[in-house]
Amino acid sequence: MLAAVAVMHLGALPLLLWYPSNPSAQAAKPESSDEPAVEVSSLKCFAAFRYQLPAATLMNSALLPFLPLIMEHMAVPVEYQTLIASIWLFSRAVTFAVMYATRFWRSTLASPLVSSSALLVGFVACLSSLLLPRWPGLPLLIAALLVFGIGWGIVYDAGLVYSFEVGTRAVSSGAFFEFSLALGNVSGPAVCLASFALKDRGVWALPTALGVVVSVVTLTSAALVAAGFWSAYLTAAASPPTQHPSGLSDPTEDTCLLQELPPCE
Repeated sequence: MLAAVAVMHLGALPLLLWYPSNPSAQAAKPESSDEPAVEVSSLKCFAAFRYQLPAATLMNSALLPFLPLIMEHMAVPVEYQTLIASIWLFSRAVTFAVMYATRFWRSTLASPLVSSSALLVGFVACLSSLLLPRWPGLPLLIAALLVFGIGWGIVYDAGLVYSFEVGTRAVSSGAFFEFSLALGNVSGPAVCLASFALKDRGVWALPTALGVVVSVVTLTSAALVAAGFWSAYLTAAASPPTQHPSGLSDPTEDTCLLQELPPCE
């Protein structure tokens, strides 16, 4: 089944030849810039979540294949394994609902810091439970999955919101969002394959080290943005549009802010 899906995906690639390489450039330009200038704090959050999204997806896709192994180690009955493995989906759904109903997390740099910290703690704690007996390993696994789901929910929801509210609001915003997810979904299973290949040698530190490194990178990126590493660029980008003597906004200055943020490398 998986092989058939892979073949279908590859077969769809030739269809891309009929599409322009830059679809957003084909969109009609707005006639005026009546929208308010974007806050610098929102731009910083947008930049931070751009780093965090592929890292969070990588950790997520690297962690999930380990859950059956962890629960087998703890002798969890088969009928309860699916329930426990889906705990992070429950906390993620609750996080989505809370973020939809509130706005306190908007334009605050606490959001990317909380999300990356939750991902780091949840990921490392999940894998650490593999080294513990059923008690206290199982309670630790459940708590870690709850925390991990919260962090993943914040990254996904905030990354999507900022992509369209702060980004170009065009095809490129959605495309970069989906590309970030695909990058992590491809890299994560590759890490698992490498880990399982080394398990006979007793080397289980690879996924844990990966989670620490990736999370530290996202934390560092958020800290750099918060410290104003891009402050000059972001401040200039967030400046209000130029006014004509007539009082009308200059169309050439329309949302010069983010015709395109530089890609995170």
